[in-house]
Formats: sequence, C-alpha cells, structure tokens
Amino acid sequence: MRITQRTPGRFRLVAALAATLAASATALVLGVAPAGAAGQPAATTAPAHATDQASPARLHGQTPVTGFFRGTQIRYLDEGPVQLARDAAGNFISDVDPIWAVTNGPAGQHNIIDNVPHLNNPDDYTPLWQVVTVTWVSGHPRLLTSADAVQRAAKRGEVTLETTDTIVNCPVLGFDQPVTHGFFRTQDVRYLDEGVIQLAKDTTGHFISDVDPIWAVTNGPAGQRNVIDNVPHLNSPDDYTPLWQVVTVTWKAGFTPVVLTSAADVAAAETNGWVTLQTTDTVVNCPVL
Repeated sequence: MRITQRTPGRFRLVAALAATLAASATALVLGVAPAGAAGQPAATTAPAHATDQASPARLHGQTPVTGFFRGTQIRYLDEGPVQLARDAAGNFISDVDPIWAVTNGPAGQHNIIDNVPHLNNPDDYTPLWQVVTVTWVSGHPRLLTSADAVQRAAKRGEVTLETTDTIVNCPVLGFDQPVTHGFFRTQDVRYLDEGVIQLAKDTTGHFISDVDPIWAVTNGPAGQRNVIDNVPHLNSPDDYTPLWQVVTVTWKAGFTPVVLTSAADVAAAETNGWVTLQTTDTVVNCPVL
C-alpha cells in the first residue's frame, strides 16, 4: 500500500492512476478475508448484507446537526470544509448548492438549505454546500427557516448576503436514502454513497483535502464489499475523513478469490502475490454512519 504520512494520525495516498478507471472504480464492490496457507488464500464466508436506509439512530459516534429546509427541521452530518477543484473558468467542477448561515440571528437559528435527497431526482441533490452568510442589518432579528424567507428579508434590506468560497460537506440524513454496506476490520460498516467528488490538488499533485484509501475488489466472490480502515472517532475526530481514494484490488489468474474484510487482509493478499493493487485518481464521498 503506497501511502505517506501527512500529519500525525492522518494518511493520504500519493500514487496516481489512469483517468480511465475513474468512472468504473466507483461501482466496484470490495471486502477482506483472512489469508490462508502459502500459495492459496483460505476460504471465508461474507457477513449477511442487509438492506436499510439512512437513519441517525445508528451513527458511528457522529452527532447530527439540525438545520432548516423550507420551514421544517432536518438533520445532517457536518463533515467540515473541503477544497474542490475548479474548471478553467473558475467554477467548481463538482455540483454545489447554497447553505445560508446567519451570523447574528436569534436563539434557535440554524443553517438553511433548499435541497434534500430525492426532492426531484437523485441527480438534483448534492451534499456539498457553498456557504452564504446572512447578516441582519438592524432592528430585531427573527428566525429564518427557509430560502424564501432569506430572499424576502434581503429584498427588504433587512439582511445582507455574502457568498463565500467556503464549501462544506454536509450530507443530509433521512429521505429514504439507501445505505451501502462495507467492511471495516472484519466488521460490517454502513455508509452513504454520495458519489465522486472532484478535489483540488496542491502544486505537487497531492489532494489538499485529506483522503483515506477505500479498497474495491474488481473480481471478488459473492459477498465482497468495499473495504475501509478508518471510521469516526477511531482515534480522534481529526483522524477521520469521509473522502476515500479508490484503490482497485484484482485477483490474479490461478488463485481462487475469497472475501477480503480488512485492510490487513488486502495487504496480506498483495504480499502473497495473490492480488494486484492500483491506486486511482478517483475520490468518493462516502460518510460512515
């Protein structure tokens, strides 16, 4: 596994991969299993794959944040700011929507969004939000609970709006979103698959935002899932990221694939010469629940 330490407790992948893998890598399913005797991996049975939906009740130590959506309260995960790539015109390549943050509102004021999963269709929703600050000019601030209320207040001159360059990764919970199952150190782990995210890179070609590897087996057996080696609060909040750089795992000819359920299993399979690993340039946004 080709990784370099970035800061204590935080790692990032540095090997580049072929751009042609980007589209297909996100659909791969992976998992990990204990290695067997030399020359051939041992057989293993994958855990049952349940089907469920995103529910705040089973979050992996993360506390949902309350926000407003068209006059009602919603909950989301605050995964912090991300550094997105821009096109030649200076626009973000990944889709973003506004999130209105009131700087001097009354008690009970929450951030406001105007889009949720499946409001129209899955392609119309993004968990990436561009922060727009809302500041009351004078008088007595009142609670704003919708984008319409913000716009009306702005038209009356009661508030000023400022669109910032800050993008936050805040996946909304609920709304019948499907949950994907993966493996974490032989255990079942649940996450939201928010798709590919286009991240900015520094002058050396490294992603500015922290990423961790997610191993995707291209030709594994039934029951194979994606494999990760980090979850929220495993060590400290700063050691976790929901952004995963795809590493494809491919079984070599002559070996019978088994289910891999941990990063250690992937490493052992590579060491034994059973699989080949390819670090791609694809990063997926998959917050662990």
